[in-house]
Amino acid sequence: MAEKRRYDFVMFDVGGTLVGFEEDAPFGEVLARIDPPYRFTSANDLRLSMLRTLSARRHEAVGMVDDNEINNWWRTIFEDLFPDNLPAAWHMWELFKHSYFDSLFPDTLPILTLLKSRGVPMGVVSNYGAHLIYTLYKLNIYDYFEFVIVSSLVGVAKPYQGIFDIALEKAGVPPNRVLYVGDNPTDDIEGTKNVGIDAVLINRPGRTPSTAPVVIDSLLDIQRFVFPEEG
Repeated sequence: MAEKRRYDFVMFDVGGTLVGFEEDAPFGEVLARIDPPYRFTSANDLRLSMLRTLSARRHEAVGMVDDNEINNWWRTIFEDLFPDNLPAAWHMWELFKHSYFDSLFPDTLPILTLLKSRGVPMGVVSNYGAHLIYTLYKLNIYDYFEFVIVSSLVGVAKPYQGIFDIALEKAGVPPNRVLYVGDNPTDDIEGTKNVGIDAVLINRPGRTPSTAPVVIDSLLDIQRFVFPEEG
């Protein structure tokens, strides 16, 4: 007998939701290999500075779909970190393109494993450069998903309806049977509202807290939304 659930499909954002910059080690290795000048006192200082910069400038990338435009925006993030040392900024940029700094949040693999074990299909809808596919493979989570929709590859980005329409067609379920999980109020909450998909927003440490009708602190909370009768 199939388990009774509120949603038949769960869709995820990636950056800031499933994948982040959680480990100090790669940032420490960068600092060890570059020459001054730079203002960072430690790997943790560099990592947190990058998170703060991303949080402050994330609004600039809303609606970007061209891969070159996305890449150029990311390059300016590293130039902000190293304004007096462009070789260091470009070194970090090259490493970033190969997912050198990316890591899974501690709750990512547990929730993906749990939902898969309970027969809940999952997909990805993400505003990202084309290298996202490589990132998901590198982090060994690509095979958890029925589909991966990347804005730069389909030519439309969140919060616009078109990217969610593509996702709904691939999922093959009505909007009210889908739960979307993301970390950006504009892209993820406003975007899904426009197409009738329920969404929850996850707040991650090190970033400016956001507000939304439903906010969670751990991806593991998703289980109670999908299976509400379990309490």
